[in-house]
Amino acid sequence: MLPHDGPAPFRDTLAAALGRSLLDEHVQRSQPEYAKVVAKAIVMRAIGCRPAKRRCWALPKWRLKRLEQYLATNIDRRISLDDMAAAAGLSKMHFAAQFRATTGFRPHEYLLFKRIEQAKMVMAATEMSLVEVAFSVGFNAQTHFSTVFKRFTGQSPARWKQECQRAA
Repeated sequence: MLPHDGPAPFRDTLAAALGRSLLDEHVQRSQPEYAKVVAKAIVMRAIGCRPAKRRCWALPKWRLKRLEQYLATNIDRRISLDDMAAAAGLSKMHFAAQFRATTGFRPHEYLLFKRIEQAKMVMAATEMSLVEVAFSVGFNAQTHFSTVFKRFTGQSPARWKQECQRAA
């Protein structure tokens, strides 16, 4: 999935936090009115947010494709903004601005997203421990991996893995 294949994703930290609160099954079952109000608040924030005028050109698709290939090949290594910009063939300032204009993501946030997506695939396909999964997708510590994983998915890696195994 490339985030540039349509309008930039809606990025709002308050709406994201409200959305995560709806993931709790206890809230969904015991507080349906709360869930309705929170859902309406998220929709109202989305409607009220207008896309900012683009100040720079979008990253060309061929540069984004080169970056995607670089990330897929090097996801287990330390990747800096300089590395990502070099893969796209731009200075880091031009790259960061064009990347954000294209995807709506900061480059580092997108890298974390890609790492979490890769981690989910590894956890679903292997019996690796969470520490091994964290290292295999480029995290230096399981605690950081768990924090980032929960931020993106709304649940811990261990719980996600259990639910994935239960579903299979």
